[in-house]
Amino acid sequence: MWMWIWAVAWGSPEVSLTEAPGPHLRQLLAAPDGSELVLFHASEQRGVVGACGCSVEPLGGLARVDRYITQTVSRSFGSHVVRLHLGHAYAHDRDWSAGRMTPEAQWKNQGMTTALGLGGWDVLNLACDDAWAVLEEGVPAGLLSTNLSVPGLEIPSYWMTQAAGLDVAVLGVSGPCKGGAPPLGTQVGDPIEAVKSVLSSVDADLVVVVAYGLDDSMMAFAQVPEVDLVIEAGDYQARYRPQVAGDLVWVRSSAQTTRLGELRLDLHEGVVRAVEDRRVRLGREIRGTKALEKLEGELAVWPDAG
Repeated sequence: MWMWIWAVAWGSPEVSLTEAPGPHLRQLLAAPDGSELVLFHASEQRGVVGACGCSVEPLGGLARVDRYITQTVSRSFGSHVVRLHLGHAYAHDRDWSAGRMTPEAQWKNQGMTTALGLGGWDVLNLACDDAWAVLEEGVPAGLLSTNLSVPGLEIPSYWMTQAAGLDVAVLGVSGPCKGGAPPLGTQVGDPIEAVKSVLSSVDADLVVVVAYGLDDSMMAFAQVPEVDLVIEAGDYQARYRPQVAGDLVWVRSSAQTTRLGELRLDLHEGVVRAVEDRRVRLGREIRGTKALEKLEGELAVWPDAG
């Protein structure tokens, strides 16, 4: 409550965290509310196209996510919908003695690239731990990185779209690798300085930064006045209320997309007036889109297991 009072007192965006009700699709879908921009965010699939494998009930999965987003788009009534993957989409298991990804990781990553393409993800943030997979499998559609450079890869540093007549820029940053050394020659730049550098030559009304694995450095983005919204993945298991610092809103994504993130933004004259951080629990009652369900079934069992 104190954060909301502080935000209102200083004219910062109003923020809220809500849980979509009920297990069925018709209950989960948000009612059209006039939000000019809707940002879906997912993270940390780690090569698994299907549900998260949770012990009680597997949640999420890219097939269910795709159906939910597709249904939202069909009833959005003018809202501009964007799909953002925050990073660590790929398996990073590497056979260091052979100098390549393990055969199972290669198989998973080929399936992940196909799944991301079928799902029409607009932005795929390159996590440092994804670098080997992308280097071996090729650059997927939507890949970007503002602070990583990998020898041999041409990676855009930002992505642009329009919503409510506003130019929206999305930048992507990553912390250092956690699953082993990155490819030789990879440069992991300071995320704050990298964002500042790109924004010095980018003209945008609204700036969104998607981030992976930055740990305690997130609120430093409050010192970059051009940045309006930061969405971060960092193996977060709990549900965190959006944080506000001045005009900056910081949101944390659920690990493995156990709850799909749905940010509904109210914009006015290029300013974010309100952000609803809506979390959607996609359980067994939700059927996925057919093409992705078929792919998920094909990838459910590693063919060389045993």
